[in-house]
Amino acid sequence: MLPTRVQYVSVDIFHLEFVAAGKSGAVYTIDENTVLKEFHEEDDLNTEKEALELLNGHPNIVGLLGQTQNNALVLERGKSLRIFLQAGEAIPWPTKIQWIKDAAQGISYMHEHGIIHADIGCHNMIIAHDRLKIIDFEGCGCRGKEAMSAYEWFSYPESPVTISQQTDIFAFGCAVYEIITDVTGLPLSDLMQACWSGKIGSANKIIDILQRDDHKGSDKLSISIMDLLMRMIPSIPMRSLEARWMSWLIRSRDSCSTEI
Repeated sequence: MLPTRVQYVSVDIFHLEFVAAGKSGAVYTIDENTVLKEFHEEDDLNTEKEALELLNGHPNIVGLLGQTQNNALVLERGKSLRIFLQAGEAIPWPTKIQWIKDAAQGISYMHEHGIIHADIGCHNMIIAHDRLKIIDFEGCGCRGKEAMSAYEWFSYPESPVTISQQTDIFAFGCAVYEIITDVTGLPLSDLMQACWSGKIGSANKIIDILQRDDHKGSDKLSISIMDLLMRMIPSIPMRSLEARWMSWLIRSRDSCSTEI
Protein backbone atom coordinates (compact mmCIF):
# COMPACT_ATOMS: atom_id res chain seq x y z
CA MET A 1 0.00 0.00 0.00
CA LEU A 2 1.31 3.45 -0.92
CA PRO A 3 1.44 6.04 1.88
CA THR A 4 -1.27 8.71 1.98
CA ARG A 5 0.38 12.10 1.55
CA VAL A 6 -0.84 14.61 4.11
CA GLN A 7 -2.26 17.92 2.88
CA TYR A 8 -1.37 21.30 4.36
CA VAL A 9 -4.25 23.04 6.15
CA SER A 10 -4.74 26.45 7.74
CA VAL A 11 -5.40 26.54 11.49
CA ASP A 12 -5.50 29.57 13.79
CA ILE A 13 -3.32 28.03 16.48
CA PHE A 14 -3.54 31.07 18.78
CA HIS A 15 -7.24 30.55 19.52
CA LEU A 16 -7.25 26.86 20.35
CA GLU A 17 -8.09 25.24 23.69
CA PHE A 18 -5.25 23.38 25.38
CA VAL A 19 -6.01 19.70 26.02
CA ALA A 20 -2.87 17.96 27.25
CA ALA A 21 0.92 17.92 27.13
CA GLY A 22 3.38 15.05 27.03
CA LYS A 23 7.05 14.35 26.56
CA SER A 24 6.88 15.02 22.83
CA GLY A 25 4.59 18.04 22.63
CA ALA A 26 1.11 19.42 23.29
CA VAL A 27 -2.41 18.84 22.00
CA TYR A 28 -5.09 21.49 21.38
CA THR A 29 -8.76 21.24 20.46
CA ILE A 30 -9.75 22.50 17.00
CA ASP A 31 -13.37 21.34 17.12
CA GLU A 32 -15.40 18.37 18.34
CA ASN A 33 -13.85 16.09 15.71
CA THR A 34 -10.23 17.26 15.41
CA VAL A 35 -7.19 18.24 17.46
CA LEU A 36 -3.87 19.91 16.72
CA LYS A 37 -0.68 18.21 17.91
CA GLU A 38 2.48 20.30 18.22
CA PHE A 39 5.89 18.69 18.69
CA HIS A 40 8.97 19.79 20.63
CA GLU A 41 11.28 18.07 18.16
CA GLU A 42 11.01 17.93 14.38
CA ASP A 43 12.19 14.31 14.39
CA ASP A 44 9.15 13.33 16.48
CA LEU A 45 6.82 15.07 14.05
CA ASN A 46 8.45 13.40 11.08
CA THR A 47 8.22 9.96 12.72
CA GLU A 48 4.53 10.31 13.57
CA LYS A 49 3.75 11.77 10.16
CA GLU A 50 5.57 8.96 8.35
CA ALA A 51 3.79 6.27 10.38
CA LEU A 52 0.34 7.80 10.03
CA GLU A 53 0.76 8.42 6.32
CA LEU A 54 1.53 4.72 5.97
CA LEU A 55 -1.37 3.61 8.19
CA ASN A 56 -3.93 6.31 7.37
CA GLY A 57 -7.41 5.06 6.65
CA HIS A 58 -7.41 2.06 9.00
CA PRO A 59 -10.44 2.29 11.32
CA ASN A 60 -8.38 1.47 14.42
CA ILE A 61 -5.53 3.92 13.83
CA VAL A 62 -6.03 7.62 14.60
CA GLY A 63 -6.70 9.56 11.42
CA LEU A 64 -4.13 12.03 10.08
CA LEU A 65 -6.19 14.88 8.62
CA GLY A 66 -3.59 17.49 7.74
CA GLN A 67 -0.44 19.42 8.60
CA THR A 68 -0.05 23.13 9.33
CA GLN A 69 2.62 25.37 7.89
CA ASN A 70 4.29 25.57 11.32
CA ASN A 71 4.70 21.78 11.39
CA ALA A 72 1.86 20.66 13.63
CA LEU A 73 -0.41 17.74 12.75
CA VAL A 74 -4.20 17.80 12.58
CA LEU A 75 -5.54 14.53 13.97
CA GLU A 76 -8.83 12.79 14.61
CA ARG A 77 -10.21 13.55 18.06
CA GLY A 78 -11.46 11.04 20.61
CA LYS A 79 -11.70 10.40 24.35
CA SER A 80 -8.94 8.61 26.22
CA LEU A 81 -9.73 4.94 26.80
CA ARG A 82 -8.16 5.12 30.25
CA ILE A 83 -10.48 7.99 31.19
CA PHE A 84 -13.43 5.86 30.09
CA LEU A 85 -12.21 2.98 32.23
CA GLN A 86 -11.54 5.13 35.30
CA ALA A 87 -14.84 7.02 35.16
CA GLY A 88 -16.48 4.43 37.39
CA GLU A 89 -19.37 3.73 35.04
CA ALA A 90 -20.33 0.18 34.13
CA ILE A 91 -19.14 -0.68 30.62
CA PRO A 92 -20.96 -3.59 28.95
CA TRP A 93 -18.85 -6.69 28.24
CA PRO A 94 -19.65 -6.62 24.50
CA THR A 95 -18.26 -3.09 24.36
CA LYS A 96 -15.04 -4.12 26.10
CA ILE A 97 -14.62 -7.13 23.83
CA GLN A 98 -15.12 -4.90 20.78
CA TRP A 99 -12.46 -2.51 22.09
CA ILE A 100 -10.02 -5.40 22.52
CA LYS A 101 -10.69 -6.62 19.00
CA ASP A 102 -10.28 -3.07 17.65
CA ALA A 103 -6.92 -2.71 19.39
CA ALA A 104 -5.77 -6.10 18.09
CA GLN A 105 -6.70 -5.19 14.54
CA GLY A 106 -4.89 -1.86 14.76
CA ILE A 107 -1.75 -3.44 16.20
CA SER A 108 -1.79 -6.24 13.64
CA TYR A 109 -2.12 -3.69 10.84
CA MET A 110 0.82 -1.58 12.03
CA HIS A 111 2.99 -4.68 12.45
CA GLU A 112 2.11 -5.83 8.94
CA HIS A 113 3.39 -2.46 7.71
CA GLY A 114 6.69 -2.61 9.58
CA ILE A 115 5.79 -0.35 12.50
CA ILE A 116 6.52 -1.11 16.17
CA HIS A 117 4.57 1.27 18.39
CA ALA A 118 6.77 0.87 21.51
CA ASP A 119 4.22 2.46 23.86
CA ILE A 120 1.06 0.37 23.51
CA GLY A 121 -1.36 0.88 26.39
CA CYS A 122 -4.76 2.27 27.32
CA HIS A 123 -3.15 5.71 27.70
CA ASN A 124 -2.43 5.65 23.96
CA MET A 125 -5.86 4.50 22.83
CA ILE A 126 -8.90 6.68 22.22
CA ILE A 127 -12.58 6.04 21.56
CA ALA A 128 -13.86 7.93 18.53
CA HIS A 129 -17.20 7.24 16.84
CA ASP A 130 -17.66 4.20 19.12
CA ARG A 131 -14.45 2.54 17.92
CA LEU A 132 -11.05 2.19 19.55
CA LYS A 133 -8.13 3.85 17.78
CA ILE A 134 -4.41 3.79 18.58
CA ILE A 135 -2.61 7.13 18.91
CA ASP A 136 0.85 8.62 19.59
CA PHE A 137 3.31 7.29 17.02
CA GLU A 138 6.05 9.89 17.54
CA GLY A 139 8.34 7.37 19.26
CA CYS A 140 7.55 4.33 17.13
CA GLY A 141 9.98 2.23 15.15
CA CYS A 142 8.96 2.79 11.55
CA ARG A 143 10.18 0.49 8.78
CA GLY A 144 13.40 -0.60 10.43
CA LYS A 145 14.17 2.59 12.36
CA GLU A 146 14.87 2.34 16.08
CA ALA A 147 11.91 2.99 18.38
CA MET A 148 12.48 5.87 20.79
CA SER A 149 9.52 5.31 23.14
CA ALA A 150 9.25 2.91 26.07
CA TYR A 151 6.27 1.13 27.60
CA GLU A 152 4.68 1.96 30.94
CA TRP A 153 5.67 -1.48 32.24
CA PHE A 154 9.28 -1.12 30.96
CA SER A 155 10.80 -1.32 34.43
CA TYR A 156 12.17 -4.79 35.08
CA PRO A 157 15.73 -4.00 36.23
CA GLU A 158 16.95 -7.53 35.65
CA SER A 159 15.37 -7.86 32.20
CA PRO A 160 16.43 -5.16 29.74
CA VAL A 161 14.30 -5.73 26.65
CA THR A 162 14.84 -5.05 22.98
CA ILE A 163 11.70 -3.35 21.70
CA SER A 164 10.01 -5.47 19.05
CA GLN A 165 6.65 -6.67 17.79
CA GLN A 166 6.72 -9.14 20.66
CA THR A 167 7.03 -6.41 23.30
CA ASP A 168 4.12 -4.60 21.64
CA ILE A 169 2.12 -7.81 22.10
CA PHE A 170 3.15 -8.05 25.77
CA ALA A 171 2.01 -4.44 26.28
CA PHE A 172 -1.22 -5.22 24.46
CA GLY A 173 -1.81 -8.04 26.94
CA CYS A 174 -1.43 -5.55 29.80
CA ALA A 175 -3.99 -3.31 28.06
CA VAL A 176 -6.39 -6.26 27.72
CA TYR A 177 -6.15 -6.80 31.47
CA GLU A 178 -6.82 -3.11 32.16
CA ILE A 179 -9.82 -3.04 29.82
CA ILE A 180 -11.38 -6.09 31.46
CA THR A 181 -10.62 -5.25 35.10
CA ASP A 182 -10.43 -1.41 35.02
CA VAL A 183 -7.15 -1.79 36.94
CA THR A 184 -4.22 0.29 35.71
CA GLY A 185 -0.73 -1.15 35.79
CA LEU A 186 1.09 -4.36 35.10
CA PRO A 187 -1.35 -7.24 35.62
CA LEU A 188 -0.43 -9.87 38.18
CA SER A 189 2.90 -8.11 38.60
CA ASP A 190 4.70 -10.86 40.55
CA LEU A 191 3.43 -13.57 38.24
CA MET A 192 4.13 -11.64 35.03
CA GLN A 193 7.63 -10.76 36.20
CA ALA A 194 8.29 -14.43 36.97
CA CYS A 195 7.14 -15.38 33.47
CA TRP A 196 9.30 -12.68 31.93
CA SER A 197 12.41 -13.68 33.89
CA GLY A 198 11.98 -17.37 33.08
CA LYS A 199 11.35 -18.44 36.70
CA ILE A 200 8.05 -20.00 35.61
CA GLY A 201 8.29 -22.40 32.71
CA SER A 202 4.96 -24.18 32.41
CA ALA A 203 1.30 -23.44 31.91
CA ASN A 204 0.34 -25.74 34.79
CA LYS A 205 2.43 -23.70 37.20
CA ILE A 206 0.65 -20.51 36.20
CA ILE A 207 -2.77 -22.13 36.52
CA ASP A 208 -1.85 -23.32 40.02
CA ILE A 209 -0.82 -19.80 41.02
CA LEU A 210 -3.97 -18.22 39.61
CA GLN A 211 -6.20 -20.66 41.49
CA ARG A 212 -4.52 -20.41 44.88
CA ASP A 213 -6.80 -19.22 47.65
CA ASP A 214 -4.03 -17.05 49.07
CA HIS A 215 -3.41 -15.20 45.77
CA LYS A 216 -5.26 -12.06 46.90
CA GLY A 217 -5.41 -8.33 46.41
CA SER A 218 -4.70 -6.40 43.24
CA ASP A 219 -2.60 -9.26 41.90
CA LYS A 220 -5.52 -11.69 41.80
CA LEU A 221 -7.05 -12.55 38.45
CA SER A 222 -10.49 -14.02 39.10
CA ILE A 223 -11.50 -17.28 37.49
CA SER A 224 -14.49 -15.48 35.94
CA ILE A 225 -12.13 -13.21 34.02
CA MET A 226 -10.01 -16.17 32.95
CA ASP A 227 -13.19 -17.90 31.81
CA LEU A 228 -14.22 -14.80 29.88
CA LEU A 229 -10.90 -14.63 28.09
CA MET A 230 -10.95 -18.31 27.25
CA ARG A 231 -14.54 -18.07 25.95
CA MET A 232 -13.58 -15.08 23.83
CA ILE A 233 -10.61 -16.75 22.15
CA PRO A 234 -12.40 -19.56 20.24
CA SER A 235 -14.45 -16.98 18.33
CA ILE A 236 -11.34 -15.12 17.17
CA PRO A 237 -8.94 -16.27 14.43
CA MET A 238 -5.82 -17.76 16.00
CA ARG A 239 -3.61 -15.32 14.11
CA SER A 240 -5.21 -12.46 16.04
CA LEU A 241 -3.35 -10.81 18.89
CA GLU A 242 -5.86 -11.76 21.60
CA ALA A 243 -5.23 -15.46 21.09
CA ARG A 244 -1.50 -15.00 20.56
CA TRP A 245 -1.18 -13.03 23.78
CA MET A 246 -3.02 -15.63 25.84
CA SER A 247 -0.76 -18.41 24.59
CA TRP A 248 2.29 -16.20 25.04
CA LEU A 249 1.32 -15.30 28.60
CA ILE A 250 1.56 -18.89 29.78
CA ARG A 251 5.05 -19.57 28.48
CA SER A 252 8.45 -18.67 29.85
CA ARG A 253 10.52 -15.84 28.44
CA ASP A 254 12.81 -18.29 26.62
CA SER A 255 9.94 -19.88 24.73
CA CYS A 256 8.53 -16.42 24.07
CA SER A 257 11.72 -15.34 22.33
CA THR A 258 10.62 -17.16 19.21
CA GLU A 259 8.27 -15.73 16.61
CA ILE A 260 4.65 -15.71 17.83
